[in-house]
Amino acid sequence: MVRQTRWIVLAAALVAANGLATDRRSSLADLKVAGMQQVAGFMSMNSKAHIKSKLRFLKDVTLANHEAADKHREFYDEYYAVMDSTEEFWVETMERVFLDQHLPKGKMQFQGETIDCTAITDIPLLTLEGENDDMIAPGMTRAAQDICSSLPDHLREHHVQAGVGHYGIFNGSIYQQDIAPRIKSFMGQFMGRSIKRLGERHG
Repeated sequence: MVRQTRWIVLAAALVAANGLATDRRSSLADLKVAGMQQVAGFMSMNSKAHIKSKLRFLKDVTLANHEAADKHREFYDEYYAVMDSTEEFWVETMERVFLDQHLPKGKMQFQGETIDCTAITDIPLLTLEGENDDMIAPGMTRAAQDICSSLPDHLREHHVQAGVGHYGIFNGSIYQQDIAPRIKSFMGQFMGRSIKRLGERHG
């Protein structure tokens, strides 16, 4: 909850910095949240780790540790690969997902219809979390298992990956060695069944 609160406070601060109020929706579509502004916010949540990483990079460059320095460059080249988003999209996402929590409360809608997660009965569900995630705190993703309450146990799996934060869940050596094979294995359990069922529906 503390980590979630830090993210919400950050979001509120960025909105306030742009002089916005969430009820001014008519003007939000014309404004932007800069991609690098979002990155700066993410980095501020774990500033000590980023500072240590930069100092280590300088040391590697000074000592001509080219392999380590290149890994640092490759990581941050991807980390900084961001795009701007409209204020309307950004604020709406913060409100509906993080602040008002529309999906678990049964309030989220798509094309005018309310989304009912209890209607999911035959779609396999794998949820993944990072033990050290400081953006999406452990437990928040697992909540998807709870709201899909009609799904039988053999179609669901939850995994908390030790030693990774938010980014490490889907990038890096641990992702390649542990997480990607787990995803592949989970999908493989149901792939044949899904193809067969799709054929029955459209045959």
